[in-house]
Amino acid sequence: MKIIEIVFNDILQSPEDCSALLNKACCKRQQSYKVVGCVSNDDTVFVTLEPGETEYEYHFSQFPSLATAAIVAEINSRYTAGFTTIGSFAVDEKLWGLFAK
Repeated sequence: MKIIEIVFNDILQSPEDCSALLNKACCKRQQSYKVVGCVSNDDTVFVTLEPGETEYEYHFSQFPSLATAAIVAEINSRYTAGFTTIGSFAVDEKLWGLFAK
C-alpha cells in the first residue's frame, strides 16, 4: 500500500497538476497501483493506493454546490460520462471529488 498526501492549497491552485501527480504515482515501471479511496483532515487529502493494474485516469474536480440535489446530480452526470466516484473532501466550504475514468 502507498499513501499520497496532497495539500488542499495545491489542489485549489492546480487540480490538473495534482491529478497528473496522482496518475504518475499509479504508473510506476516496477509496480503499478490503483486508487482505492481517500480521506482528509483540515488541510490535506490522503489518497490510498494498492498494488494492481489500473485502467483509470484519476481527476480532482469541484462539485458545483454542497446542496444534496446538486451532489447527486453531479455524481449521476459523471457516472453517465464514464466516471467512477472514488471519494470526496471539503475545502473552504466547497466540496471536491476524486473521480476515475
